[in-house]
Amino acid sequence: MSIAVLGAGAFGTALAIALAEKGPVTLWGRDPAHCAEMADARENIRRLPGCRFPDDLTVSPELDTVLQANTLLLAVPMQALATFVAAHDISGKTVVACCKGVDVASGRSASVILDHARDVAVLTGPSFAGDIARGLPTALTLACAHQTMGTALQQQLSTPTLRLYRSADVIGADLGGALKNVIAIGCGAVMGAGLGTSARAALMTRGFAEMQQVAVTMGAQPDTLMGLSGFGDLVLTCTSDQSRNYRYGAALGAGAPFDRDITVEGAATAQAIAHLADTHALDIPVCRAVADLVAGRIDVQAAMARLMGAPKRRNDMFFALMAWDKPGTLDIRLENRPDHLAYLKDSGVVRQAGPFLDADDKPCGSLIVLEVADMAAAQAWADADPYARADLFEAVRIAPWNRVMNT
Repeated sequence: MSIAVLGAGAFGTALAIALAEKGPVTLWGRDPAHCAEMADARENIRRLPGCRFPDDLTVSPELDTVLQANTLLLAVPMQALATFVAAHDISGKTVVACCKGVDVASGRSASVILDHARDVAVLTGPSFAGDIARGLPTALTLACAHQTMGTALQQQLSTPTLRLYRSADVIGADLGGALKNVIAIGCGAVMGAGLGTSARAALMTRGFAEMQQVAVTMGAQPDTLMGLSGFGDLVLTCTSDQSRNYRYGAALGAGAPFDRDITVEGAATAQAIAHLADTHALDIPVCRAVADLVAGRIDVQAAMARLMGAPKRRNDMFFALMAWDKPGTLDIRLENRPDHLAYLKDSGVVRQAGPFLDADDKPCGSLIVLEVADMAAAQAWADADPYARADLFEAVRIAPWNRVMNT
Protein backbone atom coordinates (compact mmCIF):
# COMPACT_ATOMS: atom_id res chain seq x y z
CA MET A 1 0.00 0.00 0.00
CA SER A 2 1.50 3.33 -1.09
CA ILE A 3 1.83 6.22 1.40
CA ALA A 4 1.84 9.97 0.81
CA VAL A 5 2.29 12.70 3.40
CA LEU A 6 0.57 15.95 2.45
CA GLY A 7 2.14 18.94 4.15
CA ALA A 8 5.87 19.69 4.28
CA GLY A 9 5.98 21.35 7.67
CA ALA A 10 8.11 19.94 10.45
CA PHE A 11 5.67 17.23 11.56
CA GLY A 12 4.72 16.08 8.07
CA THR A 13 8.38 15.93 7.09
CA ALA A 14 9.24 13.95 10.22
CA LEU A 15 6.52 11.38 9.54
CA ALA A 16 7.69 11.03 5.94
CA ILE A 17 11.28 10.47 7.07
CA ALA A 18 10.31 7.86 9.66
CA LEU A 19 8.02 5.93 7.33
CA ALA A 20 10.46 6.06 4.40
CA GLU A 21 12.85 3.97 6.49
CA LYS A 22 10.39 1.10 5.83
CA GLY A 23 9.57 1.74 2.19
CA PRO A 24 8.63 4.32 -0.46
CA VAL A 25 6.89 7.49 0.76
CA THR A 26 5.99 10.66 -1.14
CA LEU A 27 6.06 14.05 0.61
CA TRP A 28 3.93 16.81 -0.93
CA GLY A 29 4.49 20.51 -0.38
CA ARG A 30 2.40 23.34 -1.82
CA ASP A 31 5.45 25.47 -2.77
CA PRO A 32 7.27 24.06 -5.86
CA ALA A 33 10.41 26.02 -5.02
CA HIS A 34 10.47 24.55 -1.52
CA CYS A 35 9.95 21.06 -2.93
CA ALA A 36 12.84 21.53 -5.36
CA GLU A 37 15.00 22.78 -2.51
CA MET A 38 14.20 19.72 -0.39
CA ALA A 39 14.79 17.34 -3.30
CA ASP A 40 18.21 18.87 -3.97
CA ALA A 41 19.36 19.15 -0.36
CA ARG A 42 17.73 15.87 0.77
CA GLU A 43 16.45 17.60 3.89
CA ASN A 44 13.88 20.22 4.85
CA ILE A 45 16.23 23.06 5.68
CA ARG A 46 13.37 25.52 6.31
CA ARG A 47 11.32 23.42 8.71
CA LEU A 48 13.44 20.50 9.98
CA PRO A 49 17.13 21.20 9.40
CA GLY A 50 19.68 18.49 10.07
CA CYS A 51 17.34 15.54 9.41
CA ARG A 52 18.43 13.77 6.24
CA PHE A 53 15.91 12.17 3.87
CA PRO A 54 16.08 8.38 3.35
CA ASP A 55 16.56 7.15 -0.20
CA ASP A 56 12.92 6.01 -0.37
CA LEU A 57 11.55 9.49 0.34
CA THR A 58 10.39 11.35 -2.76
CA VAL A 59 9.38 15.02 -2.72
CA SER A 60 6.78 16.27 -5.16
CA PRO A 61 4.68 19.41 -5.67
CA GLU A 62 2.41 17.55 -8.15
CA LEU A 63 -0.71 17.03 -6.06
CA ASP A 64 -2.67 15.06 -8.65
CA THR A 65 0.11 12.48 -8.75
CA VAL A 66 0.55 12.38 -4.98
CA LEU A 67 -3.18 11.78 -4.45
CA GLN A 68 -2.86 8.46 -6.28
CA ALA A 69 -1.42 6.93 -3.10
CA ASN A 70 -3.67 4.54 -1.18
CA THR A 71 -2.98 6.04 2.26
CA LEU A 72 -2.92 9.81 2.71
CA LEU A 73 -1.48 11.40 5.85
CA LEU A 74 -2.83 14.96 6.02
CA ALA A 75 -0.35 17.20 7.84
CA VAL A 76 -1.50 20.51 6.36
CA PRO A 77 -2.16 23.42 8.77
CA MET A 78 -5.44 22.91 10.61
CA GLN A 79 -6.92 26.22 9.48
CA ALA A 80 -6.28 25.24 5.85
CA LEU A 81 -7.68 21.70 6.10
CA ALA A 82 -11.32 22.46 5.23
CA THR A 83 -10.33 24.46 2.14
CA PHE A 84 -7.89 21.77 1.05
CA VAL A 85 -10.44 18.97 1.39
CA ALA A 86 -13.12 20.96 -0.42
CA ALA A 87 -10.79 21.54 -3.36
CA HIS A 88 -9.46 18.00 -3.78
CA ASP A 89 -11.13 14.61 -4.15
CA ILE A 90 -9.90 12.21 -1.47
CA SER A 91 -12.88 9.86 -1.63
CA GLY A 92 -11.98 6.19 -1.74
CA LYS A 93 -8.72 6.79 0.12
CA THR A 94 -7.61 5.82 3.59
CA VAL A 95 -7.12 9.21 5.24
CA VAL A 96 -5.15 9.85 8.41
CA ALA A 97 -5.50 13.30 10.01
CA CYS A 98 -2.17 14.43 11.46
CA CYS A 99 -3.07 18.06 12.16
CA LYS A 100 -4.08 19.19 15.63
CA GLY A 101 -6.64 21.92 16.14
CA VAL A 102 -10.20 23.13 15.70
CA ASP A 103 -11.25 25.08 12.62
CA VAL A 104 -12.05 28.60 13.80
CA ALA A 105 -14.52 29.26 10.99
CA SER A 106 -16.71 26.23 11.64
CA GLY A 107 -15.77 24.89 15.07
CA ARG A 108 -15.00 21.49 13.55
CA SER A 109 -12.04 19.28 14.42
CA ALA A 110 -10.05 17.44 11.75
CA SER A 111 -11.98 14.17 11.97
CA VAL A 112 -15.32 15.99 11.58
CA ILE A 113 -14.07 17.90 8.55
CA LEU A 114 -12.98 14.59 7.03
CA ASP A 115 -16.05 12.58 7.96
CA HIS A 116 -17.18 12.33 4.34
CA ALA A 117 -14.09 10.32 3.40
CA ARG A 118 -14.46 6.55 3.21
CA ASP A 119 -11.95 5.68 5.90
CA VAL A 120 -10.69 8.23 8.43
CA ALA A 121 -8.21 7.87 11.28
CA VAL A 122 -6.42 10.32 13.56
CA LEU A 123 -2.72 10.10 14.41
CA THR A 124 -1.86 12.16 17.47
CA GLY A 125 0.02 12.13 20.75
CA PRO A 126 3.13 13.43 22.51
CA SER A 127 5.78 13.93 19.85
CA PHE A 128 8.19 16.50 18.53
CA ALA A 129 9.11 16.39 14.86
CA GLY A 130 12.83 16.27 15.55
CA ASP A 131 12.48 13.25 17.82
CA ILE A 132 10.48 11.30 15.25
CA ALA A 133 12.80 12.22 12.37
CA ARG A 134 15.92 11.26 14.34
CA GLY A 135 14.50 7.87 15.27
CA LEU A 136 14.07 8.57 18.98
CA PRO A 137 11.48 6.35 20.72
CA THR A 138 8.00 7.85 20.37
CA ALA A 139 4.49 6.56 21.16
CA LEU A 140 1.34 7.91 19.51
CA THR A 141 -2.38 7.21 19.46
CA LEU A 142 -3.93 5.94 16.23
CA ALA A 143 -7.67 6.44 16.53
CA CYS A 144 -10.01 4.72 14.10
CA ALA A 145 -13.63 3.66 14.49
CA HIS A 146 -13.14 0.57 12.30
CA GLN A 147 -11.09 -2.19 13.93
CA THR A 148 -9.93 -3.82 10.71
CA MET A 149 -8.74 -0.54 9.24
CA GLY A 150 -7.13 0.50 12.52
CA THR A 151 -5.19 -2.75 12.76
CA ALA A 152 -3.99 -2.45 9.16
CA LEU A 153 -2.89 1.16 9.66
CA GLN A 154 -1.15 0.30 12.90
CA GLN A 155 0.93 -2.26 11.04
CA GLN A 156 1.56 0.05 8.09
CA LEU A 157 2.56 3.14 10.07
CA SER A 158 4.54 1.60 12.95
CA THR A 159 8.32 1.55 12.86
CA PRO A 160 10.96 0.19 15.25
CA THR A 161 11.00 3.59 17.00
CA LEU A 162 7.40 4.73 16.42
CA ARG A 163 4.89 2.75 18.48
CA LEU A 164 1.18 3.25 17.82
CA TYR A 165 -1.59 2.46 20.30
CA ARG A 166 -5.04 1.95 18.78
CA SER A 167 -8.19 3.66 20.01
CA ALA A 168 -11.76 3.60 18.71
CA ASP A 169 -12.51 7.06 20.11
CA VAL A 170 -11.71 9.28 17.12
CA ILE A 171 -13.36 12.37 18.60
CA GLY A 172 -11.51 12.04 21.90
CA ALA A 173 -8.11 11.55 20.31
CA ASP A 174 -8.72 14.38 17.86
CA LEU A 175 -9.81 16.88 20.52
CA GLY A 176 -7.10 15.83 22.98
CA GLY A 177 -4.45 16.80 20.45
CA ALA A 178 -6.24 20.04 19.64
CA LEU A 179 -7.06 21.27 23.12
CA LYS A 180 -3.64 20.71 24.67
CA ASN A 181 -2.24 23.41 22.35
CA VAL A 182 -4.49 25.99 24.01
CA ILE A 183 -3.26 25.04 27.47
CA ALA A 184 0.35 25.03 26.22
CA ILE A 185 0.03 28.67 25.19
CA GLY A 186 -1.20 29.49 28.68
CA CYS A 187 1.66 27.58 30.31
CA GLY A 188 4.18 29.33 28.09
CA ALA A 189 2.71 32.69 29.07
CA VAL A 190 3.01 31.78 32.74
CA MET A 191 6.69 30.96 32.37
CA GLY A 192 7.39 33.89 30.06
CA ALA A 193 5.92 36.27 32.61
CA GLY A 194 7.99 34.73 35.40
CA LEU A 195 5.01 33.45 37.40
CA GLY A 196 6.78 30.21 38.31
CA THR A 197 6.50 26.46 37.89
CA SER A 198 3.86 26.10 40.61
CA ALA A 199 1.55 28.35 38.62
CA ARG A 200 2.28 26.33 35.49
CA ALA A 201 1.40 23.08 37.29
CA ALA A 202 -1.89 24.57 38.47
CA LEU A 203 -2.74 25.81 34.98
CA MET A 204 -1.93 22.43 33.43
CA THR A 205 -4.12 20.62 35.96
CA ARG A 206 -7.12 22.89 35.65
CA GLY A 207 -6.61 23.11 31.92
CA PHE A 208 -6.70 19.33 31.68
CA ALA A 209 -10.04 19.27 33.49
CA GLU A 210 -11.35 21.74 30.92
CA MET A 211 -10.01 19.60 28.08
CA GLN A 212 -12.01 16.66 29.41
CA GLN A 213 -15.14 18.77 29.82
CA VAL A 214 -15.01 20.06 26.24
CA ALA A 215 -14.16 16.67 24.73
CA VAL A 216 -16.91 14.79 26.57
CA THR A 217 -19.45 17.45 25.64
CA MET A 218 -18.50 16.94 21.99
CA GLY A 219 -18.96 13.16 22.24
CA ALA A 220 -15.60 11.83 23.43
CA GLN A 221 -15.10 9.15 26.06
CA PRO A 222 -13.70 10.72 29.27
CA ASP A 223 -10.92 8.16 29.68
CA THR A 224 -9.47 8.79 26.22
CA LEU A 225 -7.87 12.03 27.34
CA MET A 226 -6.11 10.20 30.18
CA GLY A 227 -3.87 8.57 27.56
CA LEU A 228 -1.24 9.66 25.07
CA SER A 229 -3.53 11.85 23.00
CA GLY A 230 -4.58 13.96 25.97
CA PHE A 231 -2.56 13.90 29.17
CA GLY A 232 0.63 12.65 27.49
CA ASP A 233 0.54 15.32 24.80
CA LEU A 234 -0.33 17.98 27.38
CA VAL A 235 2.69 17.18 29.57
CA LEU A 236 5.10 17.31 26.64
CA THR A 237 3.72 20.47 25.05
CA CYS A 238 3.42 22.44 28.27
CA THR A 239 6.97 21.83 29.48
CA SER A 240 9.29 22.16 26.49
CA ASP A 241 10.66 24.98 24.38
CA GLN A 242 10.42 22.64 21.38
CA SER A 243 6.66 23.29 21.38
CA ARG A 244 5.67 26.13 19.08
CA ASN A 245 2.55 26.81 21.15
CA TYR A 246 4.57 26.97 24.36
CA ARG A 247 7.16 29.28 22.78
CA TYR A 248 4.40 31.52 21.45
CA GLY A 249 2.85 31.74 24.91
CA ALA A 250 6.25 32.48 26.44
CA ALA A 251 6.68 35.36 23.98
CA LEU A 252 3.26 36.72 24.95
CA GLY A 253 4.14 36.47 28.62
CA ALA A 254 7.48 38.21 28.16
CA GLY A 255 6.13 40.84 25.78
CA ALA A 256 8.59 39.62 23.16
CA PRO A 257 8.11 39.37 19.37
CA PHE A 258 7.28 36.02 17.76
CA ASP A 259 7.92 34.84 14.19
CA ARG A 260 4.57 35.14 12.36
CA ASP A 261 5.68 32.54 9.81
CA ILE A 262 5.57 29.83 12.49
CA THR A 263 2.23 28.00 12.64
CA VAL A 264 0.69 28.14 16.13
CA GLU A 265 -2.42 25.97 15.95
CA GLY A 266 -3.46 26.73 19.53
CA ALA A 267 -4.05 30.41 18.81
CA ALA A 268 -6.94 29.81 16.41
CA THR A 269 -8.15 26.78 18.37
CA ALA A 270 -8.50 28.93 21.49
CA GLN A 271 -10.93 31.23 19.65
CA ALA A 272 -12.87 28.25 18.28
CA ILE A 273 -13.16 26.65 21.71
CA ALA A 274 -14.37 29.91 23.24
CA HIS A 275 -17.18 29.97 20.66
CA LEU A 276 -18.03 26.32 21.41
CA ALA A 277 -18.13 27.15 25.10
CA ASP A 278 -20.70 29.87 24.41
CA THR A 279 -22.81 27.45 22.37
CA HIS A 280 -22.72 24.66 24.97
CA ALA A 281 -22.60 26.82 28.12
CA LEU A 282 -19.26 25.37 29.22
CA ASP A 283 -17.36 26.66 32.24
CA ILE A 284 -13.78 26.77 30.92
CA PRO A 285 -12.07 29.83 32.41
CA VAL A 286 -8.52 28.76 31.47
CA CYS A 287 -9.35 28.32 27.78
CA ARG A 288 -11.29 31.59 27.75
CA ALA A 289 -8.37 33.43 29.34
CA VAL A 290 -6.00 32.04 26.70
CA ALA A 291 -8.40 33.07 23.93
CA ASP A 292 -8.55 36.62 25.30
CA LEU A 293 -4.78 36.73 25.77
CA VAL A 294 -4.11 35.62 22.20
CA ALA A 295 -6.65 38.13 20.87
CA GLY A 296 -4.98 40.94 22.80
CA ARG A 297 -8.04 41.66 24.93
CA ILE A 298 -6.11 41.09 28.18
CA ASP A 299 -2.50 40.72 29.26
CA VAL A 300 -0.95 37.97 31.42
CA GLN A 301 -1.41 39.88 34.67
CA ALA A 302 -5.10 40.43 33.93
CA ALA A 303 -5.50 36.76 33.01
CA MET A 304 -3.84 35.72 36.28
CA ALA A 305 -6.05 38.06 38.29
CA ARG A 306 -9.17 36.73 36.58
CA LEU A 307 -8.28 33.07 37.22
CA MET A 308 -7.14 33.60 40.82
CA GLY A 309 -10.24 35.65 41.58
CA ALA A 310 -12.71 33.22 40.02
CA PRO A 311 -15.38 31.71 42.31
CA LYS A 312 -14.09 28.78 44.39
CA ARG A 313 -15.13 25.44 42.97
CA ARG A 314 -14.89 21.76 43.75
CA ASN A 315 -13.27 18.92 41.83
CA ASP A 316 -16.09 16.98 40.16
CA MET A 317 -16.18 13.36 39.02
CA PHE A 318 -17.73 11.56 36.07
CA PHE A 319 -20.55 9.10 36.77
CA ALA A 320 -22.46 6.85 34.39
CA LEU A 321 -26.22 6.65 34.81
CA MET A 322 -27.67 3.61 33.06
CA ALA A 323 -31.46 3.39 32.83
CA TRP A 324 -33.47 0.54 31.31
CA ASP A 325 -36.98 1.27 29.99
CA LYS A 326 -40.10 -0.39 31.28
CA PRO A 327 -41.94 -2.32 28.55
CA GLY A 328 -44.25 -0.11 26.54
CA THR A 329 -42.74 3.20 27.61
CA LEU A 330 -40.60 3.88 24.53
CA ASP A 331 -43.31 5.84 22.71
CA ILE A 332 -43.79 8.09 25.74
CA ARG A 333 -40.08 8.79 25.91
CA LEU A 334 -39.81 9.50 22.19
CA GLU A 335 -42.79 11.85 22.30
CA ASN A 336 -41.16 13.88 25.08
CA ARG A 337 -37.58 13.56 23.81
CA PRO A 338 -37.08 17.21 22.67
CA ASP A 339 -38.15 18.53 26.08
CA HIS A 340 -35.97 15.97 27.86
CA LEU A 341 -32.92 16.82 25.77
CA ALA A 342 -33.42 20.49 26.66
CA TYR A 343 -33.66 19.46 30.32
CA LEU A 344 -30.38 17.55 30.07
CA LYS A 345 -28.62 20.51 28.49
CA ASP A 346 -30.00 23.04 30.97
CA SER A 347 -28.98 20.91 33.96
CA GLY A 348 -25.33 21.84 33.32
CA VAL A 349 -23.92 18.50 34.51
CA VAL A 350 -24.69 16.16 31.59
CA ARG A 351 -21.58 15.60 29.50
CA GLN A 352 -22.83 12.83 27.21
CA ALA A 353 -26.13 11.05 26.58
CA GLY A 354 -27.24 8.30 24.25
CA PRO A 355 -29.52 5.28 23.91
CA PHE A 356 -29.01 1.62 24.76
CA LEU A 357 -29.95 -0.63 21.84
CA ASP A 358 -31.37 -4.15 22.05
CA ALA A 359 -30.53 -7.09 19.77
CA ASP A 360 -32.79 -5.61 17.09
CA ASP A 361 -31.06 -2.20 17.28
CA LYS A 362 -34.11 -0.64 18.94
CA PRO A 363 -33.76 1.77 21.90
CA CYS A 364 -34.25 0.02 25.23
CA GLY A 365 -32.72 2.49 27.67
CA SER A 366 -30.32 5.38 28.14
CA LEU A 367 -26.71 6.04 29.14
CA ILE A 368 -25.99 9.47 30.61
CA VAL A 369 -22.56 10.69 31.74
CA LEU A 370 -22.79 13.14 34.63
CA GLU A 371 -20.09 15.45 35.99
CA VAL A 372 -20.98 15.98 39.65
CA ALA A 373 -19.30 16.09 43.06
CA ASP A 374 -19.99 12.56 44.27
CA MET A 375 -22.28 9.53 44.13
CA ALA A 376 -24.90 11.24 46.30
CA ALA A 377 -25.13 14.13 43.84
CA ALA A 378 -25.46 11.69 40.95
CA GLN A 379 -28.25 9.85 42.76
CA ALA A 380 -30.05 13.10 43.54
CA TRP A 381 -29.87 14.09 39.88
CA ALA A 382 -31.20 10.68 38.82
CA ASP A 383 -34.11 10.89 41.27
CA ALA A 384 -35.09 14.32 39.93
CA ASP A 385 -34.98 13.32 36.26
CA PRO A 386 -38.45 13.77 34.69
CA TYR A 387 -38.46 10.27 33.18
CA ALA A 388 -37.58 8.73 36.53
CA ARG A 389 -40.30 10.75 38.27
CA ALA A 390 -42.77 9.53 35.64
CA ASP A 391 -41.77 5.95 36.55
CA LEU A 392 -40.67 5.08 33.00
CA PHE A 393 -37.59 3.07 34.00
CA GLU A 394 -37.49 -0.57 35.01
CA ALA A 395 -34.05 -0.25 36.56
CA VAL A 396 -31.43 2.46 37.09
CA ARG A 397 -27.79 1.93 37.93
CA ILE A 398 -25.16 4.58 38.73
CA ALA A 399 -21.42 3.88 38.77
CA PRO A 400 -18.15 5.82 38.45
CA TRP A 401 -17.39 6.24 34.76
CA ASN A 402 -13.91 4.72 34.99
CA ARG A 403 -15.37 1.56 36.52
CA VAL A 404 -17.86 1.27 33.65
CA MET A 405 -15.06 1.73 31.09
CA ASN A 406 -12.96 -1.00 32.70
CA THR A 407 -15.70 -3.67 32.68
